[in-house]
Amino acid sequence: MRKNNAIKYIFIIVAAVLISNVIQFYVFNQNNMEQKDDTLPPIYESKANLYTDYSSGVQNIYRFLVDLNNAHTRNEAQFFSDGFISGMSADHYTYLESIILKMDHGEYTDEVQRIIETNQNLYLMIYELRDYFDVEENNVDFPANWNEVHALLEEITNQITSGSSESTTLYNITSYPENFIIKTDYEKTMSSLNENIAKVIELIR
Repeated sequence: MRKNNAIKYIFIIVAAVLISNVIQFYVFNQNNMEQKDDTLPPIYESKANLYTDYSSGVQNIYRFLVDLNNAHTRNEAQFFSDGFISGMSADHYTYLESIILKMDHGEYTDEVQRIIETNQNLYLMIYELRDYFDVEENNVDFPANWNEVHALLEEITNQITSGSSESTTLYNITSYPENFIIKTDYEKTMSSLNENIAKVIELIR
């Protein structure tokens, strides 16, 4: 009787081990069958994490423009420009752009490209502003067309971010492209923003 019970327990243990192995094999295969973007570095668990990191550059530019818009002298504006550019991680954002462009965005591929180009235009404007404010040490006067440039910069500041996660700003568009590309005011926002950036660059070159 005891021998029969022992054999029965052995069969139960063997069966449990076999079932466990089958379950582990199934789960492993299911995980491997999930489509993954091989271009996404391990540090980024999802596209959302990547977009969030990339959009932080827009936030940094927003803070810079707020300071710049409140500058009282040309030297002060130059100080803000030099400080921002020296502390800017340009290589990091260029790296993120290269990753994003390699990813599959389906029907939104062209618009994601456009979003990146808009961010690049914004960075170009920042570099041009540094040269615009590059003056002799004791020259505190703004250039003659500063009022026009200043008005455009204030408008751009409002277009790139706001206090609302629902508003169609560049920060929100860059953070959640697939959510904002389909919005009715997306096209108007992007066209107006790029137009304002182009106007500033034309004025300060």
